[in-house]
Amino acid sequence: MRRPFIMATAVALSLAGLAGGTPAAAQPFLFQSSTKLSCWEDTAGFDVNMQPIPLTGSASPVNFSHPTESSHFALITFNADGTVAIQGQASTIRPTATNVFAESTFNCTGTAAFNPSTLTVTVTTTSCTFQDTLPAASTGTTSGSQAIYKVTQGIGLQVTAAHPPSVETVSVVTGPNAPFSFQRICTSAGSAGELLSP
Repeated sequence: MRRPFIMATAVALSLAGLAGGTPAAAQPFLFQSSTKLSCWEDTAGFDVNMQPIPLTGSASPVNFSHPTESSHFALITFNADGTVAIQGQASTIRPTATNVFAESTFNCTGTAAFNPSTLTVTVTTTSCTFQDTLPAASTGTTSGSQAIYKVTQGIGLQVTAAHPPSVETVSVVTGPNAPFSFQRICTSAGSAGELLSP
């Protein structure tokens, strides 16, 4: 049996322990991920067909509808009790916004549900905070995030957005023009590799 298949099976069994509490899942499993996200942000929100609702009034820093492209780098911790912790940083480009480039860090917690028939893990975040460092300091929260992690051969996971995608709510609590909030829908693609002990 090839090593990649063995490691894929080991990862699958480890994640399966999230649902069943098996001894194999007694310790946390750490993954480092790199993900690209394409999103649409809209302060008016989205309709039932997930289309952006037209803005009322003139566009402004707190009234907008625009696309974004971002890269996320994160450390993901899968715990034996089915919870997940995610820490990372994001670089975002908003090509039609006044402030085109943004940098931020984020900390999230949530839950993981393993599907053994498809070898996928659905991660739903229940709490997520962020801190922007560029173009200006700001802080806030994000809710409604969901991602799918599929076990692949080797020590890895493929990262994709949920289908249909979830509608996230971003609340900017401090910073220029705060407080205000907006919604966004994202698609994502990436990978995560397990960090092994020596």
